[in-house]
Amino acid sequence: MLVGVRAIPRRTMEDPANRRLRSIGNHIGLSDRGDQMIGSSGSQNAGSRWYSTKKPVEKREDYKHLLDIQTRWKDNDGYGHVNNVEYYSYFDTVVNEYMIGKGQLDIHDQSENAIIGVVAETQCRFFSSISFPEVIQAGLRVAHLGKTSVKYEIGIFCKSKPEAVASGHFVHVYVKRGSMTPVPIPEKTRAVLEGLVVQKNSS
Repeated sequence: MLVGVRAIPRRTMEDPANRRLRSIGNHIGLSDRGDQMIGSSGSQNAGSRWYSTKKPVEKREDYKHLLDIQTRWKDNDGYGHVNNVEYYSYFDTVVNEYMIGKGQLDIHDQSENAIIGVVAETQCRFFSSISFPEVIQAGLRVAHLGKTSVKYEIGIFCKSKPEAVASGHFVHVYVKRGSMTPVPIPEKTRAVLEGLVVQKNSS
């Protein structure tokens, strides 16, 4: 078993919730592979986790929104650095902090008709490690804004380095809570998301 690859238990095919999530993934053309933590050849420390050998190019100025996040003692693993699963928590934190701050996420609305964003896919690549008690910065931008889904891209930075120590993406599909069927992104939400869109250079 490769260290750094997180296996996600699958529900049985008979589970209606699983079928709904599978349908959401198919709706935006995603394969049924669940969340992934992806790394490449080359490890930083024997027995710790796999790190990508590709040099990171993302810098803070490549992102539209930055959020300081205090790492916690619980984030560290037995190897003395932040465990890979915690990076998804940082992704979740910067996305939801931004949407709550813009008035587009009401965590108290539990009605059947509420339109919510559900995670269809996440991915992270590692370039170097971070450890508690570092304060990190999470950078946020939108790479693609579709009719019913949005693809966020996140960069994780430590204060002492200009380039990202990790980067990844996070896909939200908007659904009606009661039926879990995809719906168009609400206009006010779309307007907020458009403010995060970054046009990448083709060169």
